[in-house]
Amino acid sequence: HSHLFAVTSQAFGWARIAPTRGGVPEPEELELRLRPSGALNVRVLDATDERLPGARVVVRPRFPPLGVEREELAYRVSNLRSVSALFEALTDEHGVARFAALPLGDPAEGPPELAARYSVRVEALDGSVGPWGTVELLAEREVELELR
Repeated sequence: HSHLFAVTSQAFGWARIAPTRGGVPEPEELELRLRPSGALNVRVLDATDERLPGARVVVRPRFPPLGVEREELAYRVSNLRSVSALFEALTDEHGVARFAALPLGDPAEGPPELAARYSVRVEALDGSVGPWGTVELLAEREVELELR
């Protein structure tokens, strides 16, 4: 199956669609629902436990159709910069990167235990890249995470 996506600055949604071939009628109506979302605040600290402003924090969904289930793989969510930018943020002067509305997956699309799982890592100003960590989001709630 393929998917049709709807993306706004505060919401993300999708619907499964079946490719049509000759002789198959086009659907008259398609309902595309925006997914529930969760907020994530990531505080980034340097090696001396000082807050690190200007670090890039990257999150990747672990659920289909946005991400892949395997922890060792982390693809960009989209080749469109405007979409992939929703999954990246710079830390502010307090060392916090804020993601206001990360979509949660649909348990019917893949393993239910992955529906709220994201991989997250820090890419520092000096070019160093931290390891991928994992966080579970909560619908309509804010989750806080600290990374070094």
